Amino acid sequence: MAHEDHHHDDAKRGLREPDSTTRSLNRRVVLKASAGLAVLATAGIAVVPPGAERAVGQEVGGTRAREWTPDQQAGVFAAASTGEWVTFGADYDFFALGASWEGGVGTWPIVELQLSADGITWSDTISLAAQTDDGGQPTRDGRLFTPLAFTGAVRYVRYRTVDNAGAPGEVAGLRFVYIDPSDGSWDDDISASGELTTTSTDPFAPPEVVTRADWGADERWRFDTFGEIWPPEYRTVTHIIIHHTATANRPLDVAGAIRAIYYHHAVSQGWGDIGYNHLVDHNGRIYQGRFGGQNVIGGHAYQFAIGSSGIATIGKFDTEDVTDAAKAGLVAITAFVARALDPRGSAALQEVPNLPVISSHRDVNAETCPGDRLWNDLPELRELVAATLDSGSLDTGNPAGIAVGDLVRVQTDDGSSLNFRFSPEGEIVGTIENGATAAVIDGPDRRATDNWYRIISHRGSGWAVARYLIVS
Repeated sequence: MAHEDHHHDDAKRGLREPDSTTRSLNRRVVLKASAGLAVLATAGIAVVPPGAERAVGQEVGGTRAREWTPDQQAGVFAAASTGEWVTFGADYDFFALGASWEGGVGTWPIVELQLSADGITWSDTISLAAQTDDGGQPTRDGRLFTPLAFTGAVRYVRYRTVDNAGAPGEVAGLRFVYIDPSDGSWDDDISASGELTTTSTDPFAPPEVVTRADWGADERWRFDTFGEIWPPEYRTVTHIIIHHTATANRPLDVAGAIRAIYYHHAVSQGWGDIGYNHLVDHNGRIYQGRFGGQNVIGGHAYQFAIGSSGIATIGKFDTEDVTDAAKAGLVAITAFVARALDPRGSAALQEVPNLPVISSHRDVNAETCPGDRLWNDLPELRELVAATLDSGSLDTGNPAGIAVGDLVRVQTDDGSSLNFRFSPEGEIVGTIENGATAAVIDGPDRRATDNWYRIISHRGSGWAVARYLIVS
């Protein structure tokens, strides 16, 4: 089936016209920019240069994960009750580790971990507590889960369970999952495909996104013997909710880290998918999260996920700032998702009557996410998104960063083919497959909710919408 090339009717609203005080500045920025979302250059935010070929993570074997429970080792429960370290070895080297326990235990336990590659030299202590701010689907068997601890390649774990005062105690149903996501796309494979490129000074054209196939999502995890565990449902997005993943700020391999988070959400916790709609790494790359495309309801802020898009910055930002590149990525994807909204405005969402359009997890739930540092950046993010949307309204003659003669690549939300038409919004005359390239021979033709370009490819010629075209 070809990908739909129109917006939902209730999202068909024009963009705000920039006032005269910003028009001159933004025009200069747009005209001189050589990379997408050019207004970011005036804010001193780095934009990553474009690269070349793409990788498909699904061409490889996939992620390994296994569980370990104390009943697999004699004497463990006695050791836990006295606060002694309990040691176990994994079956293979792993890169991420999480814990969970029965919901009736409550949130008091803190799992203190030390990790080792050889069982002799141990890491500093890592403390994991229940992550109650996930806001996704109901967890498997009502269990409580910690966030993942990311490591280098290690094989051995020693742990103890204590409360906030350091007093030891047994934890009913304690279980560990260790994950090796290394069999898939690595950063070097996708670093050329997921960065901000010369795509867009136009909010109708998207920044480039590393697709699920590119980062190696195993789509089998979305299903069980009864079918799709969490089928996509849709609600027009009226708000953006910013998160952090509470994991390592600069994972050694981002694609592998996302595969581990995906496994933790989809399989360990039983959701059937990753909860975030998009993720942004420290290099500014943007990754597709939840399956289903635009306006799909994610699992990131309980009921507030309905009508919002959850954008997670990979890392933990309680005491550390996000990188400039990550900020650029956040602005780019937020500007695109919120292109029909007022980024400085407020509107009702669920039971909150006047919630800022760009908010954070702590603004809707009693949580600390996305960390104090990133939360303090929200006013700046709103202004940068507004400036980015303003820049896209300028009459530059090149509104999507696409010019006649350019080669473009098709990138749809779900990997399906893209329709092209006899005229903009006219009769469908053919399709072009996702990932295929085409030459731009006419355009843009500006419509209320999209800009259109006439393209020619091995599949024929016709008009296609800018938001599915990436400058190649």
